[in-house]
Amino acid sequence: MILFDYIRFLVFCFLIIIPVGELVLRVIGFRGKFWETLLITTNIGFIFTTLVVYIAGLIGINNILPALILLPFFHLLIFRSNFFVKLVSKKISLDIVLLIIIAAVVILQGALNFYSGEILPEGIRLTAGHAHDSLWHISLINNLKIQIPPENPIYSGTLLTNYHYFTDIFMAFVSNFTSISTLGIYFKIMGPFLLILFSGSVFLLSLRLTANKILSYMAILLTVLSSNLYYLIGIFYENAKITPSVFWVDEFATRMTNLQLLASYIVILTVLYLMLIFREKFYMKITLILSIIISSLLGFKAYGFILIMLSLLILFIYRRSFNYLKLSLASIFFSLIIYKNSISSSNFPFIFMPFWFIKNMFETGDHLNYSIWELKRQTYLQDNNFLRIGTLYIEGIIVFLLGNLGGKIAGFLTIFQKYQKDKIDIIIILTLVSVFGTLIPCIFLQKGIVWNTIQFFYYSYLSLSLLFTLFISRLLLRAKLITLIILAFIWGTLLPGVFYTLDLYSPNKSSIQNRSALIDASFFLKNQDKGNVVVDPLYYQDSLIPALSGQSVFMADSTQLNLLLINDDDRDRDLRNFFDDKLEENKFNFLENNNIRYIISNEGRIFLDKIMQLKKVYSNSEISIYKNISK
Repeated sequence: MILFDYIRFLVFCFLIIIPVGELVLRVIGFRGKFWETLLITTNIGFIFTTLVVYIAGLIGINNILPALILLPFFHLLIFRSNFFVKLVSKKISLDIVLLIIIAAVVILQGALNFYSGEILPEGIRLTAGHAHDSLWHISLINNLKIQIPPENPIYSGTLLTNYHYFTDIFMAFVSNFTSISTLGIYFKIMGPFLLILFSGSVFLLSLRLTANKILSYMAILLTVLSSNLYYLIGIFYENAKITPSVFWVDEFATRMTNLQLLASYIVILTVLYLMLIFREKFYMKITLILSIIISSLLGFKAYGFILIMLSLLILFIYRRSFNYLKLSLASIFFSLIIYKNSISSSNFPFIFMPFWFIKNMFETGDHLNYSIWELKRQTYLQDNNFLRIGTLYIEGIIVFLLGNLGGKIAGFLTIFQKYQKDKIDIIIILTLVSVFGTLIPCIFLQKGIVWNTIQFFYYSYLSLSLLFTLFISRLLLRAKLITLIILAFIWGTLLPGVFYTLDLYSPNKSSIQNRSALIDASFFLKNQDKGNVVVDPLYYQDSLIPALSGQSVFMADSTQLNLLLINDDDRDRDLRNFFDDKLEENKFNFLENNNIRYIISNEGRIFLDKIMQLKKVYSNSEISIYKNISK
């Protein structure tokens, strides 16, 4: 069954993704070697297919499948696909080493997703970080298969805002086109697909920057198959919790539980690669395509969009280049379309809270558990010894950077090396992304879920991995063997976290959520007519029910609602009153006022049997489902 899903997805890529990508690349006149062209074509096709589906949804065309199905035939008949011509000509060489590395990436990192999403007799398997966020995304994909913008699956009757969901749009479209299940797309298909594009994009950009294949292979390993120096922290902080997240950032694991992050990496690498190819010769078509791609970052991952825009604007000021000004303004213009249709809050989303992550890294039990640091800080504050306070924070930043990056921290030094003019602008952008990605979480927290600003640092992790490879290659230009030894050593120091995380995400009994009764009830609801669902407060802590039933619920998953800047106090109160109140009239008013069709409750809520307009349509040993027959 899984193999059949992969075949259907490959057919989708050949029929939709590649034709869309090649049509766009024809506009800008991109030409390259076969594998280079295939990768960039697929990247562009992934981005623009998502954009087309999004825009079609905004204008009320929620089913563009018929039009897109005709696209490959139009493309082949009118333009003759370069891809298929080269494929038939058989003038294709394989890079075996690159294929082996990418296969290792897909197998090892892809394993973090692969075992999750299995429905077992005793429950659902959700390994490690998948226990919460993945259910939310599956719920969202279900609603995106119906309409864009989607109804909020955990706050029914409202459209989803304050969230970037382009990656989920793509998965929803693939599921509609191929009939692959949402669980299959999310856990089995999307991860390997994005990992191939990500690894290949790292290789191509590194190859353009270093002109060295071996160094570009190492760039993949340093960027994709590496973690941090968590395992050494016990030497210095004996009470620390020895896990890769001890320094707040476990990028290796996050990349796969946060597919939006991985997709945004691909968008950024594609932009930088095209900028390097066209070398600032941004005529109108290039500026248009690049600005559309950059603006799409706001829909894939807003953090990445902020960093790239800041970097481009500073590069414009530094270079005084009209081309960069045009690119920045055009990107802002197109991003406003996404912003207007996705963001409802006009308030500044961040809170000024300098060094919160550093302070909490030292004092909390989940991290370094080193309360002495905070005691020192309080003492220095009382003595007004600001010099020592500054020294303390500098110490904290060094621990944070070295712990998360290891030797890759030297990537910051790349900016002091000399490079060809066509490469230096890309290096400046990567450096600025690294700097801002580090500074922003050191200064700001995010409203809703305060620690979310740490996601800015993930982009520093990506850019510094690339810059470090470049730095070492230039530093030891004539000592190639020593260069490789240093790169291999640094990579080796960052491998233990990879194996720790792989073990953490391996299938075991602890990864199975024993919620079989709720899962069975959700699957029953999946086959019923659409309608708003009220969930018993005993079961609304996450997005499991909307994920498996495909129905939107009145309220669930308060953690995610906080991230969306939704105050759920009123609905939470109304919901609890419904299950606690003794007056049947109040219950009837609640159902009518909120257009409720189904109620999922604990079997012990027998008072629901007495409400005339409710009919029990399902029950098992734990769960009952009632239908409002007046709807």
